[in-house]
Amino acid sequence: MKGVDIPGMTFIDSEDESHNEVVIVKDAPSVQFVNGEAYLVPNSRVINQMIEYANTERLAIQRCMEDLGYEEIPDYTRRPDHTPISENAKIKNYHTPNKDKKTKKTIEPNGTRFLSLTKIVIKEYDKAGNKYKLVTYNLNDPRMSSVDCLKLANEHFFSKSL
Repeated sequence: MKGVDIPGMTFIDSEDESHNEVVIVKDAPSVQFVNGEAYLVPNSRVINQMIEYANTERLAIQRCMEDLGYEEIPDYTRRPDHTPISENAKIKNYHTPNKDKKTKKTIEPNGTRFLSLTKIVIKEYDKAGNKYKLVTYNLNDPRMSSVDCLKLANEHFFSKSL
């Protein structure tokens, strides 16, 4: 496995009792089956690191919303004595709206949208079908406002105890 870097996993070259070369794998993901389909689930160390990235991204979004003067910023305490950013200090595509290439409609600034944590997939039990199903929430849907995407993330990701 030399030369293959897989995030979160560690490969250690070793020998067994018979002096055969073996590779010990640490922090490998587990396999979880949903309705007969296999899914890799990262180990808890990698999951915790991803959660920290997501928390950092959410805070950056909330602060950008504050900088831009958004009235509603879900699950955020405004900074005391903060003043919105001036027009001259705005960074193009981060603080300024964009255009959807397909629909030509205006999309809120990238700084107010999730760009890493773009989807949440949740395994939910479907009582009617008597099986589990995967439900996907899109946190970067250009048809939704940044506030609504943030509310969705708060409801289905940040409010959950993992």
